[in-house]
Amino acid sequence: MGKDLSYGIISFFKERMSKHQAVVSIEDISTKDFYIYKVTRKSSLSVVIIVLSDCYYYGEFEDLSLPNEIDDGGIVLIAKPEARFHVDQENNVEKRIFVGQIGAVLGALNKNEFWEYTKPKVNK
Repeated sequence: MGKDLSYGIISFFKERMSKHQAVVSIEDISTKDFYIYKVTRKSSLSVVIIVLSDCYYYGEFEDLSLPNEIDDGGIVLIAKPEARFHVDQENNVEKRIFVGQIGAVLGALNKNEFWEYTKPKVNK
């Protein structure tokens, strides 16, 4: 993981955060190696740290290479639309980490226990 994301992806992320009903504010706390944002949510919801992943494939190695800022839990946004991921969800729930693309992340932000979020089933 690193900082290989286009300006457009970062702008899109910030715009979605600013328009989200549960988000009060977003603060850029990026390091030299990672795009990291501190998201303050409505009073009944906890503050959450979101790390933007630049990976085309996010797997076990990336799960083990997360920045210290989410040692106490957080969200990993698979920021590139063409990217894919596979994670041990049971292990991530234990670590209070949620991994997903933008739609799932927006849904997870509505839950205090964001790491337990699952996308709703679509009936066909």
